[in-house]
Amino acid sequence: MFLSLKANKEKNLYKESLAMITRQISNTFKKAKFTNEKKLRSVNNIVINGMGGSNLAAEIICSLLKKELKIPVSIEPGYEIPGFVGKDTAYIVSSYSGTTEEPLQAYKKAKARNALVIAVTSLGKNKLSELAKKDGFPTFEFPINANPSGQPRLGLGASLASFLIILTKLDALKNSLTKDLLKANKKKKDDSLKLASALKNKEIILISSALFSGNLKTLRNQINESAKNTSFYLSISDMNHHALEGLSYPKSNKKRLAALFIDSDLDDPKIQKRANLSKEIFRRQKIKVYSYKLSSKNLLGQSLELLQFGSYLSYHIAIKNHVDPSSIPWVNWFKKKL
Repeated sequence: MFLSLKANKEKNLYKESLAMITRQISNTFKKAKFTNEKKLRSVNNIVINGMGGSNLAAEIICSLLKKELKIPVSIEPGYEIPGFVGKDTAYIVSSYSGTTEEPLQAYKKAKARNALVIAVTSLGKNKLSELAKKDGFPTFEFPINANPSGQPRLGLGASLASFLIILTKLDALKNSLTKDLLKANKKKKDDSLKLASALKNKEIILISSALFSGNLKTLRNQINESAKNTSFYLSISDMNHHALEGLSYPKSNKKRLAALFIDSDLDDPKIQKRANLSKEIFRRQKIKVYSYKLSSKNLLGQSLELLQFGSYLSYHIAIKNHVDPSSIPWVNWFKKKL
């Protein structure tokens, strides 16, 4: 299949963004704009509302740094807000474009509950930033010049830094973690092409410990959106209590499915043992098993490594599928019909 000139241009911009994830992080630390920051206050809980790519970085942080969180943080995308939201809640409304329908509606409900509303969006004039500034709420705007594709799922370096900064300022995380993210800011060699060839024409099951479940949700989204390829994810050890029995049927599973395990020496030894036993069960069920071993020295480093690897993997699967990784025709059709 030949792509149009416009599609080829968008594909090239997409690939440029892949190489800029680490620059997005440093740019956000240096150039982000935080309006009404002084209005931040102590809270008892934090709720994050963002759709699609606008909540992925929060998912990564909350799964990876669960042990570090000093106050409860929940991720609640959609039109509605939890019943406990009130004056002791920091309600973070995240929208890369600043125009997403669901969080904008939830913004009004959180405001009515006297929550501390915090807007997170890209630099530039948009509905969310204008609304938040008009209401006098803290507004964090991150730069997007290191994401030429304009795709939120490829701007996750900026989102990661943004959420880490905000959660630190709300005293939910310790200050040193922002330094850890910058230390982890290293490019890794792209070695995903061979794996993409093996995963072509497969439904891909992504598997890791709960530490990296936010990363796997991100990778699932990228494979679905960019490669137009079915993918879902499971976490060890929860999957060991249900998913293993579901591999037997339908009989087409052995041809249709492939499992990609994300291995880490930073996982608990019990988790590593479970992973190895799980791989054995997949193999006994005649389902192909592939592994990717994380090599960075700390959790944030491994998370960033996996984010880079997964972004390239989804891109290469898209090319193998002969599709434009930047286009989202069905999502656009759906939004238009709404």
